[in-house]
Amino acid sequence: SDLNEIHAFQLDCALLVCGFDARGAFILSVDNLGIVTDMTTTGFHAIGSGYDKATARLLFSEFKRAHPLHRMLFDTFDAKAFAEMDGSVGYDWDAKIAVKGTSHDVPKPTKELIEQVWVEWTRSPFKRYNPNEDIDQPPVRWEKKLKDYAATILPDEYSPPIKEKKK
Repeated sequence: SDLNEIHAFQLDCALLVCGFDARGAFILSVDNLGIVTDMTTTGFHAIGSGYDKATARLLFSEFKRAHPLHRMLFDTFDAKAFAEMDGSVGYDWDAKIAVKGTSHDVPKPTKELIEQVWVEWTRSPFKRYNPNEDIDQPPVRWEKKLKDYAATILPDEYSPPIKEKKK
């Protein structure tokens, strides 16, 4: 019967749902059986064929949901790159930053900066930079550039603290 066919059908996919409600930000994972897991407390999750490698990398790097945005951008790219050990995970990537009420696509120059920093910081100390083979090295002030971008998304997080005047 049609009902038996519907029950027997299995969709081999997962869904990661992120958003905001009255309590704040949330992350929900929906597996291929339709089971929903709240990953909000963990502060991260991954889906797809490389999810185990990406999650392991985030745990290894001691990722915290309280980290500043510029670090989160690097750490999540690092996890994605680590997941590429799975042959089904491609090289191309997109990034979107969700903040309450809106979202922002990470622009190509910022993504390229993150890639440059990643290549530089994950290179073996025995391998020297080769301009004919390697992507450009990151600029000297790469961290400031990444923080400046993050400040356009979360200005309150990156504004200097207001010093109280002494009476």
